[in-house]
Amino acid sequence: MAFSGDKPIVQTILYDVSGSAVTLTHSASLDMTTQAGVAIAGFYSSSTGFTARVLQVDDEGRLMVDAQIVPGGTQTITGTVSISGPVTINEPVSVDDNGGSLTVDGTVTAAVTGTVNLDRGNNSNFPLFITGSIDALASGIQQVTGTVAISGPVTINQPVTVTGSVIANVTGTVNLDRGNSGVSPLFMTGTVGISGQVTTDFAIHTAASGTFFPTSTTVITLAASSITRRGLTIYNESNKAMYIKFGAGATLSDYTYKIFSDDGWVMPDFLYSGIITAIWASAGTNGAQITVVTP
Repeated sequence: MAFSGDKPIVQTILYDVSGSAVTLTHSASLDMTTQAGVAIAGFYSSSTGFTARVLQVDDEGRLMVDAQIVPGGTQTITGTVSISGPVTINEPVSVDDNGGSLTVDGTVTAAVTGTVNLDRGNNSNFPLFITGSIDALASGIQQVTGTVAISGPVTINQPVTVTGSVIANVTGTVNLDRGNSGVSPLFMTGTVGISGQVTTDFAIHTAASGTFFPTSTTVITLAASSITRRGLTIYNESNKAMYIKFGAGATLSDYTYKIFSDDGWVMPDFLYSGIITAIWASAGTNGAQITVVTP
């Protein structure tokens, strides 16, 4: 094989157009006009002479390489990529699908930190099911349906409206407020224990109304039931004894107090707020003066 300068070939990497290696000796010659698909890349000098660097190309001039190519930098791949076996990724992965959505066939298990938006898309009424345990910190006002069990003390910094009965152990100062119905009695169920000194303010009432009732041998109503009544006085100015009853249907044998002629009786404050009836032993002169005290 002879080249420009008629330098002998001492080493070759020459291939024919079929891709087969061409064996040459030091004295062999190759007619380049009949061997399409090869190109001379140059020569290099060694202790044994000059060696031709010959490259193998195809019919269109593309380089044919029988080797493993390791690309460097960022590679762009078009089409479908199939990966067999597990893939370990040690760096963050950024997926750019030109504004579309990433579709995953199967179950994705991931450890998620930070803020996660659980978006149900257009079907906002569809339930969002989560398998496993999730530690969640909710913000704002949360509405809970069903029974909620709370372990440990609970501190409430806002007023609480309770429907129904509340049973509680109370310490400290308690304000027993009757609200808008300030004239209504305040009832307590159960045992109330008071230790220490108790100071009360005696209410001074300024309203009263009087009514005269003639003697009667049939039962009459002296005062109707009223939660606003703060006191009641009865003066029997007749010449016959009268019998009064806390309740309906007073009789000479069923009564609460017997008030003799020209005598009176004063009911203590808040003693009784129900109906009071009366009857005289026999018809007599005059009757009784009834005075009802109100707030």
